[in-house]
Amino acid sequence: MAETIRDGSRLPETEFGLLGMEEEVGTNEELVRRVGEGFPYEVLENFRESVGLGAGEVADLVQIDPRTSSRRKRKGRLHPDESERVSRLSRVYGRALGLFGGDLDRTDRRLSTPKVASDGEAPLDYSRVDVGAQEVVALIGRIEHGVPS
Repeated sequence: MAETIRDGSRLPETEFGLLGMEEEVGTNEELVRRVGEGFPYEVLENFRESVGLGAGEVADLVQIDPRTSSRRKRKGRLHPDESERVSRLSRVYGRALGLFGGDLDRTDRRLSTPKVASDGEAPLDYSRVDVGAQEVVALIGRIEHGVPS
């Protein structure tokens, strides 16, 4: 279900939607193929605009140096490893938005606040590596199902 975000527009319903790829990517197999090819640069911009983060914040979370980001923008395509990090971040945001009913402010607060469950790090920072993102998504799943964490 799409919910209202800060500016009154509608949030995409899936992590693929946060990337602006909802109609293009319907399966994990297709996502694997698209990550392997490298996402078009606009996918990074779509994500940034969807969640309302600044360009510097997203570049930091996705671990893309600003000069590298400028080169990718000129070329129009991310590398596969960068695409995987964008996908990972979108997955974490998508699951958190689902948990918090599409409330972007609450999602931002929760993902940016250090937590005991993520070794004292903010869940977004913990999600910089795949195993950390998997743990954050698993924690969200446990919370969704009422399992104490």
